[in-house]
Amino acid sequence: MTISAIPENLFFDGVDPVTLCTPKAQEAVTLYRDGFGFQISQESLWPADPWRELWNLPEGGNLLVTQLRKPQAHGGGIRIVSVPELPEVAGSRLPNQPGPYAWDFYVRDMTTAVKRIQDLGWSFRSEPQRYPLFGQNFEVLEVMLEGPQGLLHALVEYIPGQHRCVLGLDDSESVSEVIALVVVVDKIDKPRQAMVSGLGADIAMDENFTGVEIERLLNLPTGSQFRMVLMRGPSRRNARFELLESIGGGTNELPIPHVVAPMQVPDLTQVTLALRDLGVKVTESKQTDHGPVAMAQLAPGVFLELG
Repeated sequence: MTISAIPENLFFDGVDPVTLCTPKAQEAVTLYRDGFGFQISQESLWPADPWRELWNLPEGGNLLVTQLRKPQAHGGGIRIVSVPELPEVAGSRLPNQPGPYAWDFYVRDMTTAVKRIQDLGWSFRSEPQRYPLFGQNFEVLEVMLEGPQGLLHALVEYIPGQHRCVLGLDDSESVSEVIALVVVVDKIDKPRQAMVSGLGADIAMDENFTGVEIERLLNLPTGSQFRMVLMRGPSRRNARFELLESIGGGTNELPIPHVVAPMQVPDLTQVTLALRDLGVKVTESKQTDHGPVAMAQLAPGVFLELG
């Protein structure tokens, strides 16, 4: 199948729900419920077969899965999977190793959000930093939370009229749904092409990030810079997908967060063929109680759940 044969309705339209497999599931659920205001929508056991194989997890029993959502949000939910067999991942990670790196959120009031999360026992990498957003004509205020399993969580103060999220729909919400899933790749061009040509993603931003504020936010070496590509779909459904090009100097021997990026596609067979044409590894689909599901490895440690 040639790329030109992909139907126009095959679009990436958000990662939902972003999925974290962790040995400390209750800790993560408590953070997102009490610190971020998510509601638990479902808690259930998923069968080890086929989900452990699909998600490339160690052998073991059935999986306790907790799903959390913002009721009025357009996507951007969270799925926490309890996997005691996984190793714990340390924090203070730099963007120098391929794999999942960060989740992004908007917050209505930075000071209040930071204090509430700190009171739950979590720490931040720096004080909030204000900087001109690259490629845009406005500034943002941002801080980085050292989240579960070594994931960073970027908290960005919400700007009405600029930021599309549940905060613009529900005045009772103080933190948004997941706005973006950020993954680190060695080189951006091939996974970027796979997302655009294979899944129809729309490029909303392709910029180089640099400067002292960025260095403070991420605790980067002086003079660091990296390329970031932000992708979204036609309905601007959250969470968006972001590729961050590695700053280098990392090692593939360190554990990374086990994150899965579910993406709903209208025709799994055609998407599978399109991605394979682009050199992406895609498993054969397996039948689940949620329908047929296949896994695509976009880059080392970066897995897309297609269904």
